[in-house]
Amino acid sequence: MVNENQHLLILGGVAAGMKAAAKARRESPTMKITVVTDESYISYAGCGMPYFIGDVIKDSKKTYPP
Repeated sequence: MVNENQHLLILGGVAAGMKAAAKARRESPTMKITVVTDESYISYAGCGMPYFIGDVIKDSKKTYPP
């Protein structure tokens, strides 16, 4: 059992960081959790990056498939 007075600091807001935060929240619903990242978006899908970089996805804000 986790001490409810603990504070978890997660460095990095992509998939691994968010998975760690979600697991910590399941284990201790009242634990204070802080995620620190220098990214504009948290938990983006890195597997889609080649499609964006390769210009297959023209608009990053558009939902695919249309």
